[in-house]
Amino acid sequence: MKERWLTGINNLKRDIKEAPKPWIAAAMIILFVVFRWGKKILGLDSLGITTDYPAVPGMAVMMLVLSVIALAVIFWYVLRAKEFRLDKMYLRCGLLLGALYLFILPPLCAPDEWVHYVTAYKVSNQILGVEPLDEQGEVMVQEEEMQANDGAFPDAEQYQYFWTHYFGKETGDELVASGKGPNGYYMLPYLPQAIGITVARIFNLNFATRILFGRICNLIWAVVAISLAIRWMPFGKKILFCVGMLPMTLHELASNSYDAWIIAFSMMFIAYCMKLAYEKATVDRSDIAILAVLIALLAPCKVVYAPLIGLCLLIPKEKFGDTKRWVISATIVLGAVMVIMLLLNGRILGSYVTEDTSEHIIGWAGEPGYTISYFLEHPMEYPKIIWNTLTIGDMGLPKNYLQDMLGRVLGWLDQNLKMPQIYYTALVLLTLGHFISVDGEVKVFRRWNKLWMTVLVAAIFLLVLTSMLLSHTPISQAHVHGVQGRYFLPILPLMALVIFKDVGLVVKKDRQKLLSAAFAVFHVLLMAQLFGQVITVHLAG
Repeated sequence: MKERWLTGINNLKRDIKEAPKPWIAAAMIILFVVFRWGKKILGLDSLGITTDYPAVPGMAVMMLVLSVIALAVIFWYVLRAKEFRLDKMYLRCGLLLGALYLFILPPLCAPDEWVHYVTAYKVSNQILGVEPLDEQGEVMVQEEEMQANDGAFPDAEQYQYFWTHYFGKETGDELVASGKGPNGYYMLPYLPQAIGITVARIFNLNFATRILFGRICNLIWAVVAISLAIRWMPFGKKILFCVGMLPMTLHELASNSYDAWIIAFSMMFIAYCMKLAYEKATVDRSDIAILAVLIALLAPCKVVYAPLIGLCLLIPKEKFGDTKRWVISATIVLGAVMVIMLLLNGRILGSYVTEDTSEHIIGWAGEPGYTISYFLEHPMEYPKIIWNTLTIGDMGLPKNYLQDMLGRVLGWLDQNLKMPQIYYTALVLLTLGHFISVDGEVKVFRRWNKLWMTVLVAAIFLLVLTSMLLSHTPISQAHVHGVQGRYFLPILPLMALVIFKDVGLVVKKDRQKLLSAAFAVFHVLLMAQLFGQVITVHLAG
């Protein structure tokens, strides 16, 4: 044992000695800042004026410790890895920094998290052999769940409640109607969360722990999936790494939302298409099966992303062997998507075709909504509404979509979770730095390749607006209601490839480590800033 410790110490000395001096200096500066000003950054000074939330200072200290551990592990890999790989870097960053998001952004503060949690609970009921729904179609949950606050904004009270209830025991096992039905008919995106919830239920753990376990399982599987996508990507790996590291992405991954499923599978599909189109010499049966499975698991979750299947056209026919095999392969992939979408989404799509708008009621507004039949009768209304949305609608400007997509404001667009301008500027610079090609990468795109990807991006963008127009916009509104920038995260890698790949702008290869490590530092500082903002605003109020 003593020899192993001595060997480890000697290896550490060697790694530090061989590490570039700027990295050592950066690590020392970060540690100094954390320990010197960590208390002030995390808002612990202001917490001294109240005894109403005694658990919050302890939580803040634990988050400080977790931040130091996360940076230590990440910088250790950056310093000593003989072969630096972004997929392995993302595994570390995604899991460790995602853990910060789990706690700093407490349960139910993510968009629609209560609906997603209840739907995952339905899947958990099915796993355990319990009746999932009542006679009215509402999901059956344990009674403690009914105390949850749908759409909660994080504050000291939330921190106090969850921090003191994590890993507590369930006080009763009676199931009651939740008042909510499941979110759609496609339940696979909720399987990771349901597994976590089920484990907590088996060990008779309480609501706070059940929703935490659902979040943890969602985060773990999604980070592993995105890491796999980065490994598959033959070029532009930094783009996928960056999209996976955006605050909004980590926020969704560290929640019970099925957005984690959508983001992960869209990245995997994009990466595998690029691998087949520009790296692999031939396309075999296993490749066709992988493409069919990936798009079949993604598209039914949100039909608007189905046009991603068009990326398959980037794969040269010659790689299939002959035209017959190409046609058979295309039929298999397209057929898998169409059959599953019709089975799972046919009823919802059918409601949009109804002739009478009074039959299609928008739930939140209690008013009739737009239908396809309406626009067939009034063809000029559709482009007018889309134009209004892009210019004067709520959240309509593309600038706002971009800010929401990057994560300028987290939670339910909670202004307490809005990052200061200096953080947003740093985020934009880090994003641009990752989107620029690495020096030495071979140019792969022809003009028609980029043109086709632009068409796919535009189609998905328009479908997102159209879906929200039909599903969420009352007929009294002249613009699309409820569009959020996070809906465009699945196509952000494509947008970055079209705009930045092969345009002559490059970043030196040895700067990859600097950029990825800087992203990790950014997230630690951002979480500390947002935690301090939430506590300060709560106490001031």
